Amino acid sequence: MEKVYLTFENMISIQLKKSGTALTAAEMAAITSMAIVYKGVSYSSGSYPTAFDWTTLASTGVVVLKLGLIPFASTGVDKYAELIVYTSDYPGGIVWVTLGLNVLDIIS
Repeated sequence: MEKVYLTFENMISIQLKKSGTALTAAEMAAITSMAIVYKGVSYSSGSYPTAFDWTTLASTGVVVLKLGLIPFASTGVDKYAELIVYTSDYPGGIVWVTLGLNVLDIIS
C-alpha cells in the first residue's frame, strides 16, 4: 500500500517491465501520456503533468509519480488503483499495474 500525502511531493517509483525486462529508453520515449485511476476517477498527466515523470529515469524504465500534487476528489484507500500508460500504438491505454493507494490529507 502506497501512502499519498496531499500537496506533498513524496515519490513513488515504478519500473515498467515487459516480459520481465525493464522498458528501454526508446520504449519509454514512445509513451504519450499516463493516468492514475483512483476510486473510479481518472487523473491524467495532461491535467497534472508534474505528478507523472517518465522521462528523467527513462534509461532504467522507471516512472516517478508525485501523486500528492493531484487534488484527489476524496481521501482514503483504494486497493485497486490503476496506472494507465498511453502510447501511439495503444491510444486507448494499457492498464500497466494495479497498486494500493492510501490518500491522506494531513494538513486540514
